[in-house]
Amino acid sequence: MESIRNRNPDMNRYLMQADPTKWSRAYFKGRRYAIMTTNIAESLNNVDRKARLMPVGFLVEWLRELQQRWFFQRREEALKLTSKLAPRAENLLRTNFSIGLTVTPRPADQFEYAVTNNASQIWIVNMSEMTCTCRQFQVDQIPCPHAMAVCNHRRIDPYNYCSNYYTKDYLYGCYSSVVHPIGSADGWDVPEEVRSKIVNPPNTKRGPGRPRVRRILSQGEEHESVRCGRCNGYGHN
Repeated sequence: MESIRNRNPDMNRYLMQADPTKWSRAYFKGRRYAIMTTNIAESLNNVDRKARLMPVGFLVEWLRELQQRWFFQRREEALKLTSKLAPRAENLLRTNFSIGLTVTPRPADQFEYAVTNNASQIWIVNMSEMTCTCRQFQVDQIPCPHAMAVCNHRRIDPYNYCSNYYTKDYLYGCYSSVVHPIGSADGWDVPEEVRSKIVNPPNTKRGPGRPRVRRILSQGEEHESVRCGRCNGYGHN
């Protein structure tokens, strides 16, 4: 906060007045598993933006076929993994290990450690409770750099302190279900009570202008202008 205060006093005042649980991972009350954005939802919106213009029946089939392909590909990728964790978690653990080499753990007992750096900062790590005063250990459910320093000092396996949700088995389990193809509509066995139903369009009045396609930006997000590929200017494409 001192760094933010020195760079932008107005931003510091705004953050101090806002709820820290909304912008600071250190104050988050749940578990984030190193996920900081909702980009996965926005990515799917971007993938199906053209399909959303189709009639409902075609849209549903397009989404079903997409899930069939994705689930198969991800099952195959999970089966080929040779690491204990999913690739993203494995990379995070290795990054934390590298950072952990720059700090020094000092034991209080076999579980509790004071971890210090060259700037005389101190973090308290408790391996039995899987906590660190940096809060990253308990929020992300994977050893933080300070916990990795303790693991290295004690020669213990850091994988034992990772959430099962990061493991290869859980990754495979997410995509273990098969999304089956349904074939052509000519071969469907549709019950008469379903076939006889008539679904009318909703009794709503369409608003003026074109329907909105792009999402409304969240508070704090800024619209990015498109740069022209020819002149590198803005505002005309």
